[in-house]
Formats: sequence, structure tokens, C-alpha cells
Amino acid sequence: MRQNWKRANVIKTVKFTALLLVMNAMTVVPGIVSAQEAQPQYGGTLRFVGELDAMGFDAIKARSAMGAGRMIGNMVMEKLFERGKDGKLIPALGLSAASSEDGKTWTVKLRQGVKFHNGTPFNAEAVVKHWQRLLDPKNRYRYRILFRPIVAVEKTGDYEVQFLLKHAWMPFTAVLTNPSWFTSLIPSPKAVGSEPSTCRHWSVCFQGMEER
Repeated sequence: MRQNWKRANVIKTVKFTALLLVMNAMTVVPGIVSAQEAQPQYGGTLRFVGELDAMGFDAIKARSAMGAGRMIGNMVMEKLFERGKDGKLIPALGLSAASSEDGKTWTVKLRQGVKFHNGTPFNAEAVVKHWQRLLDPKNRYRYRILFRPIVAVEKTGDYEVQFLLKHAWMPFTAVLTNPSWFTSLIPSPKAVGSEPSTCRHWSVCFQGMEER
């Protein structure tokens, strides 16, 4: 019994040593670059392969709040905020979010000096247009029910917006940070409204989308 135990340990040791040798060999094989040696490359084309067709990145026309386009959108678009492991907001396109005493008004200060891929500046107008389209009953956004307490979004400065709520609503910041919804991704105001069905190629860079 003891001999079998020793033999098993010898086999495990040999296999582990062989694995280490293979891994070490890979670091010196020509053409294989380690992570430490890799350098960032700019430009080029990003190709994303998915199981389903993406219906574009327009929240209203993409048909699904959590479709394939949303997965791609999270790679190339930005939210106002990210959420840290501690639950606190991490600035992205937004710098800060402050609630009024009654919890019915949230003031969001926006980052300056940012441009969408098509050269359109990011500002309060971009945020307001995005949210006005989602809130407008005429657009019949099918996931409007998920943020029903939000009644309006207004521009209060070139780089400041206010979200007006019916009542204090604890999940509000989750709406701004949720990676599973198109709702939280801010598109270029010149890009939204394009028909995905007429586009043969989507050129996606920093923000939004552009038909060419």
C-alpha cells in the first residue's frame, strides 16, 4: 500500500515537472510574446463573434435591453458611472452624483474634454437626449417600466444634468451603472436613430455608432 502511494506521488511529481518545462519553453519559443513584453497597439479593427446578431446599439431599436449588441456596447461605450465592489460609484463619464434631501432630485456633474468617435462632444445635451428618448411615451421603450420613478432629465449646465424622480428611489444609481442594460450606455447624439437594418457595417470606436 505504501509502495503504491509512493509510486503515485512520483508520477504526480513527474507530470508537474513536465508541465513546468512546457510552460518555460513557451516563453522562449519565437513568435510567442509574454504578457509582460506585450505593448499596446492602437488602431485596427475590433471583431466580436457572438451567437446572436446584434441589432445595433440604439436602446430603443435594439429590441432587447440585454441583447447581443449590449455585450458589444459594453466594450466600446461608456456609462456615467461604474460601481465598485464596495457599492460606491466610480466616475466614468460622470464625475459625481448628489441627491437632494428629499431624494427626488439627483444632480450629476459630467466629465469635460470627452468626444465621441465621430467628433461630437460629450456634454449635458448628449445625456439629456439619450434619456429623453427613453422617457418619451411616443418611443414606447419596452423597458420603461424598469425605471418608472424617473420622470425627467434636464440640463442645468453645459456639463451638469438633473434627474427628476417621482419619489426617493434607492435603485436609482443602479440604473446608471447596470452593465446589463443599454439604458446606462450613453451614445453619440448624432448616431442614435440610425436603422440597423440598413447598415452593412458598424464602425464603432469610442462611443456610439456610425454608419458607413
